[in-house]
Amino acid sequence: MRGHDNAALNQGLVLSLPFAEGTGTVTRDVSKTHTPFTFGNHTAWTQLASGLWVLRFDGVDDYATGAGAPISVPGPCTWAAWVRWGAILNARGESYALSTGDQSAAAGTEGGLMINMVATRYVLVSIGFGSYNRPRSTTDSAIADTAGYYFHVGVYDRAQLRSYLNGIQQIDVTAYTTAIPATTKAAKLGTDSWDGVTWVPLNGDVALPRIWSRALAPAEVMSIFNAERSLFGV
Repeated sequence: MRGHDNAALNQGLVLSLPFAEGTGTVTRDVSKTHTPFTFGNHTAWTQLASGLWVLRFDGVDDYATGAGAPISVPGPCTWAAWVRWGAILNARGESYALSTGDQSAAAGTEGGLMINMVATRYVLVSIGFGSYNRPRSTTDSAIADTAGYYFHVGVYDRAQLRSYLNGIQQIDVTAYTTAIPATTKAAKLGTDSWDGVTWVPLNGDVALPRIWSRALAPAEVMSIFNAERSLFGV
């Protein structure tokens, strides 16, 4: 069973990509916004032993981009994805699994939700505000395993920004109360640009990315993790 199959947990979804197609260069959003994602270069469908399809990115020039309207949520909100983080191949030393904003915008002007790994292999969930000036919450420890899958969740309830790893809330909590500005950029999987020019692609896999226009409770985050972990051998 997947979290996608639970009607209660689906409340408030504004992006939900189950990657059910397994072929082609378009994947459909099953949330109420129905934002299709297109992808190219070497982005590839890969099927796990469980039968689940994931998108594999080569860390060089792969991408997937939302073809509909930008996804803007002022908060409360939640964003999540299963990710396999391979070695970081770009000179910037970062990898992006999910991004809905524009980091190259002037500070404070562009909203967005992000999941990315930095050079030390800590993973951040963050609210983008342009010019790398953003509230963030970081995993408690570095992720050294390049073969396994991890469930990353960011939750913003208009009081705090919290990060969850495999259902467990991480220690790093950021107090924040401001509404997230709207974004003008299409959502992206597997890449992002910190300056509008230099791209920092993911070498790894993304599966079951989702965004909710509400803050999931800790029990809901754990419920999704437990429902889906067997799909990834976790």
